[in-house]
Amino acid sequence: MGSLVNERLVASIMESAFLEKVGENLRAARLRAGYTLEVVERATKGKFKGSAVGSYERAEREIPISKLMSLCHFYKVEMGVVLGLGLLTSPHEANTPEAGNLSR
Repeated sequence: MGSLVNERLVASIMESAFLEKVGENLRAARLRAGYTLEVVERATKGKFKGSAVGSYERAEREIPISKLMSLCHFYKVEMGVVLGLGLLTSPHEANTPEAGNLSR
C-alpha cells in the first residue's frame, strides 16, 4: 500500500510541475505576442477572462485543452511549444538562435 501512495504522490508532483511549465510557457507566449491580460480579455470579447488566463499561467487552475488550443491560436504559437514539446515556429522567429525559448 505504501508503494501506491508514493506513486500517487510522485504523479501529483509531476502533474504540478507540468502545469507550472505550461503556465510559464503560456505567459511567455502571451508576452511575446505583446498582450496584457486585459488586452486578451478585450480582444477575445470576453471569451478569455484576464483572471482566468492569469490563473492558468500561475498553474492555479488546469486549462482545458480546447481553451489551450484557442489561446495558442490567438497568440499564434504552436501548442507543442506551450506544452514544451517543440520549437517556436513563427516565421519571424524560426531562424533566430533563441527559437524554441519562449522566455527570452
